[in-house]
Amino acid sequence: MPVATPPPVAHAAVAVRLERAIVREINTIRARAGLSRVTTTRRLHRLARHHTLDMLRRDSFSHDGDGTTFSQRIKARVHYRKVGETLASMPREGTHGQRPWVSGARRVVSAWMHSPPHRAVILDPAYRRIGVSGKGGQMGAHHAFLVTADFATWR
Repeated sequence: MPVATPPPVAHAAVAVRLERAIVREINTIRARAGLSRVTTTRRLHRLARHHTLDMLRRDSFSHDGDGTTFSQRIKARVHYRKVGETLASMPREGTHGQRPWVSGARRVVSAWMHSPPHRAVILDPAYRRIGVSGKGGQMGAHHAFLVTADFATWR
């Protein structure tokens, strides 16, 4: 079973910048649609990070994890009326180069916007909170960079 190992400092810094850039991209799209921006929270960030690491540990790209469904996993840890989640996987080399977090964030959010279920989550006016986590690791025989974005309503 693959183990998620801590990335080198450079990769950790890129991951943090990528997470922030994804939130900026989402807020830009929401603003164009006349929606309120989403605000990051530590709790949702921790949930997203836990799930990203769990997917890498289990070598499984799925909304379900820890032996529970997405809804069970999120609602057991946060007390919001409504929750949603988007996932992305990109080749790890997509996180290299000059300012890779900008191009990586645009690719991830663009892919979500071209998927009707993911687009619906991003453009849902009920969502006001978000937690995003990205992490590189081994998925099968390939290196990948996984992203989890967890959305929630106001309490």
